[in-house]
Amino acid sequence: MTDFYDVWNASVENIKKQVTGVGVWTALNVAIPITLEDGVFVLGISEKEPESRGHLQTSNVRRIIEQELSRRIGRPIALEVIDGITINHWEAIKRRKNETDRLTKEAAERAKKSRRQATAWDALYEQLGRDFGKLESKALPQVRAQFLLNAADACAETRAAAAMDDDDERNFSRCLERISSYTEIPAALVAAFVLKRKP
Repeated sequence: MTDFYDVWNASVENIKKQVTGVGVWTALNVAIPITLEDGVFVLGISEKEPESRGHLQTSNVRRIIEQELSRRIGRPIALEVIDGITINHWEAIKRRKNETDRLTKEAAERAKKSRRQATAWDALYEQLGRDFGKLESKALPQVRAQFLLNAADACAETRAAAAMDDDDERNFSRCLERISSYTEIPAALVAAFVLKRKP
């Protein structure tokens, strides 16, 4: 197994030959190799040397370091420069990153689900209009009653599949208002009727 500390010490002089600037050289001198894991070589910079981290993260310097490390290790290596010089600093950064990734993923899933549900509500809203439009003898109360039964079932099914956040509630209300206008029943009563339905 490659000793990442030895690899870094052996690489520094060659890297210095390919870069210029006192700041870059200083950063290379104070950088501490922390670990090599999953193709990522982690260099740490003390919190007392905050400007050094920036010198090592410029695209040209990063590319040179990665090429030198990759050559010595024998496989492609990505460089990660962190604030802190211990493995505990790196573990804390990974935990924060994992938590951020988890929250980002959850937010994306919620947004995706919300878009999917909005589409479902829109489809139901349009379907209610089409179903009522197809009815014959709309003036008859029994015809409107049958429409109410069918529409209530459809609303109950869509509601059961939704997260029922604020957007869902607004879309649900819009469908209730449409049923109300078609059946001439107050929207609150339509809502009560739907809420009693089992999808």
